[in-house]
Amino acid sequence: MYVFHNRPTLGALYEPTLQRLLPLDQQWLQSLAEIEWPNSHRPEILCPIGKAERQVNIRTRRALIREYLFISIFRACAESLASENASRLAAMQRAEKNIDDLQEKLGREFNRLRQSAIDEELFDVVAGYELLSQQH
Repeated sequence: MYVFHNRPTLGALYEPTLQRLLPLDQQWLQSLAEIEWPNSHRPEILCPIGKAERQVNIRTRRALIREYLFISIFRACAESLASENASRLAAMQRAEKNIDDLQEKLGREFNRLRQSAIDEELFDVVAGYELLSQQH
């Protein structure tokens, strides 16, 4: 059984990821054995001695595998959701930057057109004044 999902990377990027869940093999056990335990007290399964011991070990292993699968699938879902949200946030930030740039450009264009209209009106007033002053 494999799980394919997106894992977030630096920035708003993500990378597709493949994780093999089942069957649990020797390589998986080896990777677990290489993890450094945080203290000197390793976990143990405490159970009575005898026939019941085998049943307890089987139930304990099943519970551990069930938890391992749950955590692996939960992590895949969480990473995928985080990747999606990071991508959406980056897209929204780019859109906001584009809006700000467009707003600035339109503001400059508006000011240029307004100034042109003001200049045109002033030239009309000055031309009218010069025309009237030449007639007198």
